[in-house]
Amino acid sequence: MNASAVQSSEVTGSTALTSRQRFQKASRCEAVDHPPLWLMRQAGRALPEYRKLKETYTFVQLVQNPELAVEVTLQPIRRFGFDAAILFSDILVIPEAMGQTYHFRETGGVVMDFAVQSKADIEKLSVAQVSERLSYVDKALRMLRAELGDKTALIGFSGSPWTLATFMMEGASVPKYGRALALLREDPKTYFALAEKLTLAITEYLKMQIAAGIDALQIFDSHGGHLFAGEFEEASGRWMRDIVSHLRRELKQATPPIIVFSLGTHGNW
Repeated sequence: MNASAVQSSEVTGSTALTSRQRFQKASRCEAVDHPPLWLMRQAGRALPEYRKLKETYTFVQLVQNPELAVEVTLQPIRRFGFDAAILFSDILVIPEAMGQTYHFRETGGVVMDFAVQSKADIEKLSVAQVSERLSYVDKALRMLRAELGDKTALIGFSGSPWTLATFMMEGASVPKYGRALALLREDPKTYFALAEKLTLAITEYLKMQIAAGIDALQIFDSHGGHLFAGEFEEASGRWMRDIVSHLRRELKQATPPIIVFSLGTHGNW
């Protein structure tokens, strides 16, 4: 037996790791036979089977129909055998569940049905029924957990409060989010009121995902890089930390590993 085989058997024991076991161990910083493999956008338009579905269904229909969301989530697993499946969904399901609907332009990009620009706009948003309105996500995750079993890991996710707030304050996807940044800098109390509400909504959403059987959560702070280093903590970092603290305080050891993807913010941590 060569050295690498000996090392592999020492790591895994006599039984080979399943993809789910490999992912779980790696996410706890434990030794594995090799790093688990998954891609952040493994499901979706890169796959011909997804493009075939898009000939019949809109993106939002694929997200909101549990059976279709399961099918799209599983497509890259069937094709490539990745170690983890990532729920096919969208970060904007949370604003929609709070009362701010979104849709996709024919030319590309997202439009919200109104822009959050004042405390009155924030008062229109409700956290009370987020879990109920996102029950289609809960159903999809439970179906996926049953389908994947103990073979493949399952990752759930959410946008960060700051990243969701940028869409909500702009009322659309735009290149630089100037309106959102201006509101943050000129009227921080209004932004903080929105961030606090989003933190509560995201926490409830992630608790629902944990109960449905996910193996890890990812928080997407995709717009963190639009912030100056000196404002990152107040605008984004503290709210993500609050979410993690809420989960750990309530769920304790049942809290799964949490991955933070914060684009362009490597100097802010």
